[in-house]
Amino acid sequence: MARSGLASAAVATNGAEVNNAGWVMKLDELPLQHQLVVGGYIRSEGLTGGAFLRVTLQGKDESGQELLGWAFSDIVTGDSDWTLCKVSVYVPPETTLVWLQVGVQGRGRAWFDDISLVVEEPEK
Repeated sequence: MARSGLASAAVATNGAEVNNAGWVMKLDELPLQHQLVVGGYIRSEGLTGGAFLRVTLQGKDESGQELLGWAFSDIVTGDSDWTLCKVSVYVPPETTLVWLQVGVQGRGRAWFDDISLVVEEPEK
């Protein structure tokens, strides 16, 4: 099942209740003091929870790492056709790690396709 091209990525829970199943990627280069926009298409089938895109920002404190914040795209749930989802977040200068995730919560199946990452100048 693909929106474009020959294939897409899929998460199927096989009837199990899951929390944050999917893929996570750490950015090697940090776009500090810029706007980070992650977009892509999500399709779902029988999804009781939701499928989403997420960006998580971390920084360092005295104990190692601290959560600076996270941002989610709109949630796709139930039975849905390909839906464009985007998440946009400003990356503050104290950020030391940026994680990108495509994920699923609940039961069912979701497909992800045409995922993009754009670094923009910060909004004034």
